[in-house]
Amino acid sequence: MRDTSERRFEHWRFGVLNLLRISIFGFRIWALLAALACGEEPIVIRVENFTVPPIGGPVMLVRVQNRSEKAFHGELRVKLPDGWKLTKDAQAVTLSPGEQKRLPFAVERAAGGPTNSYPVQVVLKGGEGEIVARQQVVCASAPFYKPEIDGDSRDWAEAIPVAFDCRGKKTTIKTHWNREAFCLLVEVEEDRLVKHQKQPGPEGFDAVQVALAAEGTVTPTDPSAQAERYEFLLAADTFRDKCFQLLKPGQSVGLAVQERPLASLATDAPKLAVKRKGTTTFYECALPFAEMPDIQPTEGREFRFSVLVHDPDGTGVRDLGAAVGLWPWQRSRLAWCSWKGVCWRDYVPFDGKIEWGLCSSRR
Repeated sequence: MRDTSERRFEHWRFGVLNLLRISIFGFRIWALLAALACGEEPIVIRVENFTVPPIGGPVMLVRVQNRSEKAFHGELRVKLPDGWKLTKDAQAVTLSPGEQKRLPFAVERAAGGPTNSYPVQVVLKGGEGEIVARQQVVCASAPFYKPEIDGDSRDWAEAIPVAFDCRGKKTTIKTHWNREAFCLLVEVEEDRLVKHQKQPGPEGFDAVQVALAAEGTVTPTDPSAQAERYEFLLAADTFRDKCFQLLKPGQSVGLAVQERPLASLATDAPKLAVKRKGTTTFYECALPFAEMPDIQPTEGREFRFSVLVHDPDGTGVRDLGAAVGLWPWQRSRLAWCSWKGVCWRDYVPFDGKIEWGLCSSRR
């Protein structure tokens, strides 16, 4: 029979091993939950915006990225809403570690909808199992038309709306184009409108921030690199509504993190009207293509575009990038400019390189 000290040692060893097992298991669970919370799935999927109206038979582009350290081989299958049909609904996909691909799917038949929101399901089989991604995809395209820039939304009936909610408040973005300008109407549901002032208070003011860039441009990670985007800030003012050009190609992208005074950035080139009706603020503007030579006004042109809505006394920052399903690691402080009076708090915006297009009409 073993003595008491030996039995005590065995009990102690059993307890330590049990505690170690529990700790390791707990760490694995914590690590798994942390990975899920941060979006660290091994393979991630996003369906890009349509840039051609559904009736025109758009090409659907599915972006797939391998976030793991081993190669992936599998099959990707797409399921569309009722009334839609693809030429082929499945493709084989092979991805090296860290590789990203855009897989095209030709749409043979489609049907437009009044809400411009189309449910798409993507199933990726391979590796160790199956990944299912569901997404509401929008048509992000500007029909040809020249609206009056007067703050009246009634002549925007032929635009293709892109709408999203943020903390119970709705934002609707409508776009048109003509040979002279890219036209934009942003309808912001908010409790009140705080106008721009020369000396903004600690809570800032309400505004709409817009970024446009040519297709294929990317946001640099080096602050000393040159910017490749056009960026504007639209705000209501007591005497005259204000448009500020925050950035243009050729300037240092490092300007984005500087809180610059807005007075020196004011521009009269864009036409702008901001009107308040009921609980909605309407920001309507025309950005001249002459001021944006990298974006050519031709039918079928694709470019990159995004919008931030600043509502500091209400919902905070509303980000179109979040609404269209950009990945968590596509946030960047260098993607959007700051200025004196901006209220980011702890928010880091998504990249402003969202797919957008120019079309002849919505039909």
